[in-house]
Amino acid sequence: CTMSTLFVNNLNTASGSTITIPTGKTLKATDTPIVGAGNVIQVLQVENPTTVVGTNSTSFTATGHTISITPKYSSSKILVTLTGGQITYSSVDKLRVRFYRKIGTGGYSDITGDIERISLNSTYDFGHSASYLDSPSTTSTVIYQPYYRSANGNTVYYDYNQVDTNAMLTVMEIAQ
Repeated sequence: CTMSTLFVNNLNTASGSTITIPTGKTLKATDTPIVGAGNVIQVLQVENPTTVVGTNSTSFTATGHTISITPKYSSSKILVTLTGGQITYSSVDKLRVRFYRKIGTGGYSDITGDIERISLNSTYDFGHSASYLDSPSTTSTVIYQPYYRSANGNTVYYDYNQVDTNAMLTVMEIAQ
């Protein structure tokens, strides 16, 4: 068996619209990634820059913790994840968290409804654990930001960093 190199400018099908790679074989790119459905195109992560973020508002309030991504493809989905941090309270209450999104120069809008509903009624501190698969349908810059509120008007904390565990936002662009 001898190895050979095939030089082409374009690949096309003889019929249909699918080019199949045989089972057990791999198509490998050397300079430019091959993007297929389900492939992760880019991953970004931002730690909450503020050490104490609290409110007693019963209206949803911006946390100031943002992450932006510019999708390479308008058909991509964006997986938004919020983890870590220290959720706590000053009095028994309920913390509500939602993901808001801003596309380009537009304003922020709620895209999830309550993604976290946490009853705060003991001395426990919790970390965030929320994710949402978004379909922004754009190649403009998309900014995600958690908003939060108190259910009963007592002070609740989105991130009360006393032990160096800031909340983390992660976004992954996933090809479709």
